[in-house]
Amino acid sequence: MRGASGGLRVVSTGRPFPFVPTPPIHCRPLDDRLYVAGIEGLVRDSRIVAMDRDGVPDTSGMTLPLLVTGLALRDGMAVVGGTQEDGTTVVAAIDLVSGTTRWVDEVAATDELSRVVQPVAGTDGVQALWETGFDRSTLWTAEVGRDGCGPARPVRFSDLTSDAVAVGVDHGVAMARLHGNEQQLDLLLLDDGDVTASVALAARGAGPTPSLGRVGSDVAVVWGDSDRVVVTRVARSSTDPVAELSVPIGGGRLRSCDVIADGKSRVVVLWHTEQWGDPEPSPEMPGHDVPARIVAGWLAVVDTERWELGPAVELDPAGTVHHAGGWLDERLILVHGGQLPVVTVMEGT
Repeated sequence: MRGASGGLRVVSTGRPFPFVPTPPIHCRPLDDRLYVAGIEGLVRDSRIVAMDRDGVPDTSGMTLPLLVTGLALRDGMAVVGGTQEDGTTVVAAIDLVSGTTRWVDEVAATDELSRVVQPVAGTDGVQALWETGFDRSTLWTAEVGRDGCGPARPVRFSDLTSDAVAVGVDHGVAMARLHGNEQQLDLLLLDDGDVTASVALAARGAGPTPSLGRVGSDVAVVWGDSDRVVVTRVARSSTDPVAELSVPIGGGRLRSCDVIADGKSRVVVLWHTEQWGDPEPSPEMPGHDVPARIVAGWLAVVDTERWELGPAVELDPAGTVHHAGGWLDERLILVHGGQLPVVTVMEGT
């Protein structure tokens, strides 16, 4: 990590992450631990690891009974979505103390599944979300209880979802949805399985996959267009964006963008860019020169009172596939890097 940003200082960096995950990585805080789940690339198992505020893992982690696609934490259990070895898509609950599986529920309409299961924890509990359909999308939501999933409720769209993410909010769920041939971006607010509001954020060209974070009772949406990263703040009770800020990416192609929020006032934005440099000798093809691939990762702190973005700090190592993390009080635990990700701990100053 080079330097500091907007009131964050580096406490430690370079600690190897306990396993090599295949992106995406799922990070969720609970009590005084940050739980990190992912698919271990070589063995194709999933693991979940708990780290303390110093970024030190408690153990090597526990194995999950599926290839994990989403993670939510509640009442001492991890609710995970994923795919079992036989291809069945399920929601499962894992006891965080013993590592035992409390229950496993198969997702309805698995044969038509078009978007993977995302469990989302909000103030009212945990919801599981997934989508079906390859022409017009249907969003399904189901309440997750201590003994399994409740009945699934559909929300039918007039076009196809190309990507979507969700976050729990006060009295419901917020979902950012990329859809249509023009890659429109909308923010949907759902309560008890029904869409209560829809906010249009971009009419075309939005991408890559957006990211969501809760800021008090508001929602922060991080997304990109051709040459910038955009952070839009939407009030839970409004159908219009409250405020918007952006930062130019400075050349190259935007590969990914993320927000890490503590649900109150601490928010950081991360993004990766990619561009091609001058040709260099190829180690795989002797006698041939290929353009050098230049990947850069950046982090910036959002001042949520003024709604301003602090200076961008370059992540080192930037890597090509990983950046994820979460807040434990005033500390940000960050997983970043390439094939061998590392853990960086930052703290508010």
